[in-house]
Amino acid sequence: MILNTINKSDISSTSLLACLATMTNEDALLLLEDGVYAAQSASVLPSMIPAGVTLHVLQEDLAARGISDRISPDFIRVDYREFVSLALQCDKIVSWN
Repeated sequence: MILNTINKSDISSTSLLACLATMTNEDALLLLEDGVYAAQSASVLPSMIPAGVTLHVLQEDLAARGISDRISPDFIRVDYREFVSLALQCDKIVSWN
């Protein structure tokens, strides 16, 4: 399983689209920093994700941007400790910048 991390907004970067094109149904996606904006309920992101991919968002970054209450229920909120645990479960981590 690959953990794909996105730290740029889907508005300002094409990293998210490039990431989605490579993901398989066993992978995981973690949005952090400005990447958390793609987890908002109004985003089309969940409909673009292959079935089986787990979606995660870093809750500290949601809080820092004031959007905690606007996140799609498709995302699992994780803190830093859970982020580390998730990273240890994966065979590989790919950071998309």
